[in-house]
Amino acid sequence: QELEGKQREISPLITRLDTIDIKGKLEISKQKQTCNISIANHCGNIGINAELANKNNFKLTVSTTGIDANKILSDNGQHTIGSFAFNTKGHGVLRNKHNEPQMEINTILSHLHINGNDYSNAHINTNISKDNISANAFIDDVSGSIKTQIKWQKLNANHITANIDIDSMMTERLGLGNRYPDKSLSLTSDIELHGTCLDDIAGEINISNASLKST
Repeated sequence: QELEGKQREISPLITRLDTIDIKGKLEISKQKQTCNISIANHCGNIGINAELANKNNFKLTVSTTGIDANKILSDNGQHTIGSFAFNTKGHGVLRNKHNEPQMEINTILSHLHINGNDYSNAHINTNISKDNISANAFIDDVSGSIKTQIKWQKLNANHITANIDIDSMMTERLGLGNRYPDKSLSLTSDIELHGTCLDDIAGEINISNASLKST
């Protein structure tokens, strides 16, 4: 392909995808629009189901039984992120009684391979409105658990609060195995930040009940 007299190559990311099989169904009526799409190739599969009713109420499901990110991101299969599988469901309105968008999104990450470790049973629940975003996430893995609560509010300035609770998580699973091998980490952290932009953000980070134990 020639453009402006220069030879352009197709991105390796595109060539790695190779053949993609896409199947779907779209239904449109005055009151409701729906679509069901399935996408698959040698890297994995993903399904998308969406519905919009009365031009305001929507439902969305995105799920995969498995995608191998190594095959997409790297030629030699040595990328940091490996395979993953998830199911995400969302619902909400484009305009609520205050004429503002509002939605809730729930994700179950059934499997994730990253940095040579396998993780499972992670849940993320998110609520989004015009001036508020709150998220609760936890992973209850065989090697320990992590619970996180994050909330963003747009008041006179950005206001972010967060709580992180780590219970007996193996240091290898946190990327600390080389420095602290054969240990488990527990701690509680409370975070509060505020500011109009990244340049003037300020706040506090408090860590308590921290312990590092041999396994």
